[in-house]
Amino acid sequence: MIKKNSFALLWYLFVVVSMAPAADNVVINEIHYHPIDDAPTEFIELYNPTTAPVDVSNYAFIDGISFTIPGGTVIPSKGFLLVVQDPSSNEWRGLSKTGPYIGKLSNQGEEIVLRAPDGRTIDSFSYSDYSPWPRGADGYGSSLERIDPDLNSNDYHSWRASLEEGGTPGKQNSVINVPHKPVLLSYQTIPAFPTSKKPIQIQVFLDGAEDIQDAELRIETVTTNSRDASSFTAPMTRMEESVDIVKYNADITAQPSQTLVRFSIDVTLVNGNHLRLPHVSEPRPFESFFVYDNDIPSKLPILWMFPPRTTKLSSQLKIVTGVAIKPLDQDFVSVYDCAAITDSRNGQKVKFLKGEEHRGDRTLNISLESPLEGTTAGPQSPHVEHISYRLFGDFGVLTLRCDWYRVIARGGHEQRIAVQQPNEQFIKMNGRDSDGNIYKIAYNEPGGYSKKTNIYEDHSDYQELFQYVNINNNRNLAESLRKYLAIEEVMGYEVALNLLSHWDGIKNNIFLYHNPEPIDRWEIIPWDVDKTFGYTDSDPMFWKMPIDFPLTGDAPGSPELISRNLVGPIGRPFHMDSELHQEYKKRVEEALSGLFSIERVEGMIQEAEDLLNEDLDLIESYTGMTRSSRRNQIKESYDTMRTFLYRRHEYLRSQLPTSFTFTRKTPRQSFHAGETLAGNELEVTSREGNPIHLTVAENIPNGFSVTYVHTDTGTFQVINGSIVWELTDVTGAAVLTYDITAHASNPPLTTQITGTILEDEVSYSTGMVELNYLPENEDELGADWTIGAGEWTVIDGVLNCRSNTSDDPKHVWIERDFGVSDYIVKADVRMMNWVDTDYARSGAAVCVNPADNENALNIVLHEDLGSVDLLNDHVMWGTRESYSWEIGEWYTMTLQLVGTVLKGSIKKTGTAENPYPITWNESRNTSRAPGYPGLTGPSLDGLTAQFDNFEVIVDGNVVFSDDFNRNVAVQNWELHD
Repeated sequence: MIKKNSFALLWYLFVVVSMAPAADNVVINEIHYHPIDDAPTEFIELYNPTTAPVDVSNYAFIDGISFTIPGGTVIPSKGFLLVVQDPSSNEWRGLSKTGPYIGKLSNQGEEIVLRAPDGRTIDSFSYSDYSPWPRGADGYGSSLERIDPDLNSNDYHSWRASLEEGGTPGKQNSVINVPHKPVLLSYQTIPAFPTSKKPIQIQVFLDGAEDIQDAELRIETVTTNSRDASSFTAPMTRMEESVDIVKYNADITAQPSQTLVRFSIDVTLVNGNHLRLPHVSEPRPFESFFVYDNDIPSKLPILWMFPPRTTKLSSQLKIVTGVAIKPLDQDFVSVYDCAAITDSRNGQKVKFLKGEEHRGDRTLNISLESPLEGTTAGPQSPHVEHISYRLFGDFGVLTLRCDWYRVIARGGHEQRIAVQQPNEQFIKMNGRDSDGNIYKIAYNEPGGYSKKTNIYEDHSDYQELFQYVNINNNRNLAESLRKYLAIEEVMGYEVALNLLSHWDGIKNNIFLYHNPEPIDRWEIIPWDVDKTFGYTDSDPMFWKMPIDFPLTGDAPGSPELISRNLVGPIGRPFHMDSELHQEYKKRVEEALSGLFSIERVEGMIQEAEDLLNEDLDLIESYTGMTRSSRRNQIKESYDTMRTFLYRRHEYLRSQLPTSFTFTRKTPRQSFHAGETLAGNELEVTSREGNPIHLTVAENIPNGFSVTYVHTDTGTFQVINGSIVWELTDVTGAAVLTYDITAHASNPPLTTQITGTILEDEVSYSTGMVELNYLPENEDELGADWTIGAGEWTVIDGVLNCRSNTSDDPKHVWIERDFGVSDYIVKADVRMMNWVDTDYARSGAAVCVNPADNENALNIVLHEDLGSVDLLNDHVMWGTRESYSWEIGEWYTMTLQLVGTVLKGSIKKTGTAENPYPITWNESRNTSRAPGYPGLTGPSLDGLTAQFDNFEVIVDGNVVFSDDFNRNVAVQNWELHD
């Protein structure tokens, strides 16, 4: 009887003796050099094609990776051994494996060498990620598989991309019986750039000429409208050939302009087998060209977007997308077929095939022409992003390129921006080390951040950064900032961020890039800059970001931002360094007369607006469709940016030290045709009594003429539509007054008063005042009123509130302290249209306080034609009283708060009807001190309410009144109980 251990020993001796001669026959059979997302599932597979086991003990990989196979390792006959990057991965469960190896297989290609212990080369080859080597193994899911172990490993014909995602580790290759020839070497069309005017000849060049019997062309034609497609075949004619290369021609009929033509080749071999080229596992299993007559007039580069469509050109059905692009400086169209198009939050993301990048870009983010409000800054967001990215770049920041394109998709023409993606390719294009780490910081990332490159490596560099660059590291903070940050680039980011009021980029929507050793510094990459030029999420014009905002996080100019934590992880420590903060303030001031000057930025805005309008003219002419809404979107977006620019300059100048102060008084901000706006006033005052030398230029608004100017100080001239006021050796205050008169015919709907002050070649903006044209029967709401939201206009002596959104609330109020909390508000109210819904409410209000997130106490017509209610907005609902009322009829409302008791009444105006009383006692009714008296408009888009005879009454006396005609003396007003 043979003992178990003795049997095992005999078997081992038999294996060792019988396998020695076969070692040189082991081959490198498969490599997975570029897994999707660079997952740690790299491997090299060795295969023993012989009939005997092979001992590979101490065989070593010396190029590509470094690894010596452990002693006692045996590959059985027809067996496999995986040399893996991460032996702990579940991918290798149940498989024969060894590792880990040192290094990483190159995604770009390199030489791999396996040597025996005595120095003999067992197998070696140099692979590449570019054609004619298979590209499907380069990050598209496949491994690189050997067709036959007997074929030369150094010949690209011997390899194909696997037909299975992740390859076939530890089992027979999926491409084992694929013919190694022919391969499609190249193709061309005659003419080179086809048009719809002529037939097209397609010429393909194949190798393996002696193996080919004949060939047939398979064709699909596609347009941007996925319904317009057809497929057909065309015979191919064999033409001249060399020893191994043969040319085949096929003629097809002329195709319509803007048609994408895709084709593959069916090859019949002399042995009777069939082969379709290109190979099915390639990222583009067909070739393409574009037919175009250069018939689309455009001021922008054109991008055709081909939506998902199932193609039958491959031997397996596949859903493919693609794009074609015609740059402005190029007479032909470049085709990027099989570029992946995926929907994103507000547009599409286009990812180009490797080696076929557009201008070097691997990925472009294509926005919608008019993004939705709520998820972005709405329709103005692409316009502000285009300018903002450019400005960040001007300040030396590592910035994404953003360009306008004419995008043609599903038959329509749109103007959309394309923004680069922060990735390795972007880093490389900007002269940085593409091996560096990129992190995204955003609210919606797990833990507040995520790693975007080298994602299977650890995050230790990110953790180290914030271990030392933080506000608690006060002792060594200055040293840490300079050790870890690229100071100049971060300085540029902080300056541009403040100038643009980019509150959303302080601690959200930013990328951090770590440039590795020897540089070893971090930079900030701005991202998603749609909320620049004054946009918040509810207040669309935030220009009062203080210059010290990065330190304080306080945004007094925007109630919507007060409750947010706006302290940046990089910005706060950066600005706590007094030297850096002072330099930052200096650069902000310099930028106001330099990179961010009104003249320069307004020129950028005007250039972009003109470009889009000129291109829109061409779109309308080509399509025969009027795009009024798009034209309005362009105008409103750039007008908003101009308004922000002037107001931002005015505000920042007030924060920076100057030798003077400036104020402008404009009694009216609306006008009728032919009306004179009198009493406009400019006042300049020297600081601390020091003499000042200034040139003040007041730009007369479009559609107006200067009709009166007066000053007792300095001299003035009216030159080319401006009042130029020269002040020399002025101490104290100097005042200039002027009148302007609107043109009697064709006045502008909106126009602006702007101006500048020049001191020692430094230009200061004096801000912007917008003037609005009113028809003869309309007037503006008086200067005592503050408008919260909604369109409030006086028409024929009646205040109208038209709800232009379905946002709540819609208030106006008198921002004045009347000295007591229990004042009475009285107003006449009527609804002009109605929908039974909560947001249809309208009425009078007390304790309007826009800063407390509760807004007002109200008496309102509410929900339906049978209810009037007292409401405590945003805290809880109050009463539900039954009072029948009618659309189009006036009702007089009163409202008073005494302690915690809210008392109201309503009656039909001008009747003997007894007022209908309502009361509500709730402890939180007093939570809005000081609060202001006001009115509540409808919060449903499209509804209109009207108001008249507004009063504020204290101790039985009317202390404020407005009948919106301003011609009734207060003492003659009727008081209501």
